[in-house]
Amino acid sequence: MAMDDLRAQITKEREAQALEHSRSQALLREKAKETINTCAVIAALVGVVPIPFSDSPLIVITQLVMLKKLTGSYGRSLGFSLVLILLSAMIGPEIFKALLKLIPVLGSIVGALVAGTCTWLVGRTALGVLEAGQPFTLRNLKAALADVFKEE
Repeated sequence: MAMDDLRAQITKEREAQALEHSRSQALLREKAKETINTCAVIAALVGVVPIPFSDSPLIVITQLVMLKKLTGSYGRSLGFSLVLILLSAMIGPEIFKALLKLIPVLGSIVGALVAGTCTWLVGRTALGVLEAGQPFTLRNLKAALADVFKEE
């Protein structure tokens, strides 16, 4: 009888630990989403600047700070490969934004939308890789990006 009580006690403790872990993961995810959304808004506000390419350094810095905070929250470091992938992924949208900024008002509005959306996508993609516990490789980032579109 004592052995059954001990097993029941261990089972209850394991269930409590699993529940606590699940709660902490959910809280970590919510904080990460809050960080991503805040950085996306900051990038959008910076993206309103009407001068082509003048906002690019600040947007990239915002994204790097976001990624640093996200990776730190998950006990990982911001690796050089992730920074290179980020910078290469931003070339196309930055050129598109810069060309549109030649059109007064409309260019600034679209620039803000592109900057905010790209920052949000970068954050959510990185979050997917972090939650899966995978390394930041191009393949894993593509899979996580596909999951973002399925999820939202």
